[in-house]
Amino acid sequence: MKIVTACITATLLLTCLQARADDDKDIPVRIEFGGAGEWSLEDHQIQRGPSVAIEFEGFKDYEIEVGTAPLRHGHTTEWNTDVIIKKEYALSPHFEFEAGLGPEWNHTVGSHISNSAGAEVEAELIYWTSERHHFGWYLEPAYGYDFGKEHEQSLGIGIGLTVPLF
Repeated sequence: MKIVTACITATLLLTCLQARADDDKDIPVRIEFGGAGEWSLEDHQIQRGPSVAIEFEGFKDYEIEVGTAPLRHGHTTEWNTDVIIKKEYALSPHFEFEAGLGPEWNHTVGSHISNSAGAEVEAELIYWTSERHHFGWYLEPAYGYDFGKEHEQSLGIGIGLTVPLF
């Protein structure tokens, strides 16, 4: 799984570098890393773990975020990987709000192994420590719906640091 995550990240970075070379506009790319938690609305279990994502401008006025988080509960690990298309709203020089939705893939390893697809809706509030956006903090609540046989619904939260790469 670590190899898959590394390959996805490398592919996205190379794509962004090529797009930047092809276009005179500055394409913002940033990395987010922190912690995530998820609460199942069915069985009320809480899972938590680290998270990492890369976010870049995919097309005019929209950003694409690709992220993954290995969430643990007991002896089970659920890898949540998502691709979220977001719309950004500047609230002030220090605050941004982003709303988005997209597909999600869940890979669960524990007493059994399972894979399922789903959808996620999220909102993100970013606080930049300076007007030049060199370093910031994010808070990202989310709602997920799993299309698997149990149709699990969950509420999640992510919090951490966001740092521009370009």
